[in-house]
Amino acid sequence: MLGTLEETQLLCKLFNQFMDSKENYNVVIGEEGGRDFSDECSMVISGCHHDNSPVAGFGFIGPNRMSYSDTISFAQGVSKEISELKSVK
Repeated sequence: MLGTLEETQLLCKLFNQFMDSKENYNVVIGEEGGRDFSDECSMVISGCHHDNSPVAGFGFIGPNRMSYSDTISFAQGVSKEISELKSVK
């Protein structure tokens, strides 16, 4: 897993790939991240949108056996808070 963390370009590429998605979150498990992504890692990526444009994003990296339901729930909560802050002018 540490090797994946050192691959900044790979993480940025994955992050940008899913930031354009209109989904509230995306899950990348092992091989789904591409040939250079560790089979032992997974990511939960969440984007925040305002007026249908991405304005912020974040992600969680963990082992394949992480608690996806807890991580996704947390990501959705953070995304909602960020989106609400962005809509306040």
